[in-house]
Amino acid sequence: MKWMDFFAPTQWTFAFNTESAYDWEIEQWSVPVNANVSKLKRIGPQLVSFGGGVRYWVDSPDGGASVSGLRPRCYSLGNHIKLMEICS
Repeated sequence: MKWMDFFAPTQWTFAFNTESAYDWEIEQWSVPVNANVSKLKRIGPQLVSFGGGVRYWVDSPDGGASVSGLRPRCYSLGNHIKLMEICS
């Protein structure tokens, strides 16, 4: 579930969300919270989105996920942008 996305005019995006699941058999929640930031940048003719995020587990069952972590990412958007231009 998305809680908040903010798209800055400087081509930065900030996002905050959570995902939750409930195990009815052991009656426990799994609740990670994610914060992400990304930047859209042109490298030559190619548009690239790069960024990363952090994940913190608010609650999880014993033996379940509990390690918080980093999530780096990088995407080439060249073909997606061309497809959007053709479809619009």
